[in-house]
Amino acid sequence: MHGRADVEHLSPLQMSPQLPRKEQRNEAMMETTLNDVEQAAIEMLAGSSIRDLRQVHVQSCSDKAIELSGSVRSYYHKQLAQETVRTVAPGTQVINRIEVSA
Repeated sequence: MHGRADVEHLSPLQMSPQLPRKEQRNEAMMETTLNDVEQAAIEMLAGSSIRDLRQVHVQSCSDKAIELSGSVRSYYHKQLAQETVRTVAPGTQVINRIEVSA
């Protein structure tokens, strides 16, 4: 019964047997950082004076990658969206799946 009382006072993070605490913190920090990068990219594109860029979708797709999707009217706008996101995503791979439609 003494052991059971000790377990009840532990947080879920402390009870997790999969990863050592340092690795759990690093994993949580990477997730937060990528979410921050994704949000910053969304805000940058949403604040653009170019309507096509405001329509681009941003989504994190792995632990170090952000994916751009949607449709723009020129290859210039496709490249501009990618380079705009790169300014707020240092060290993050930007996967550009934006389609160009006439």
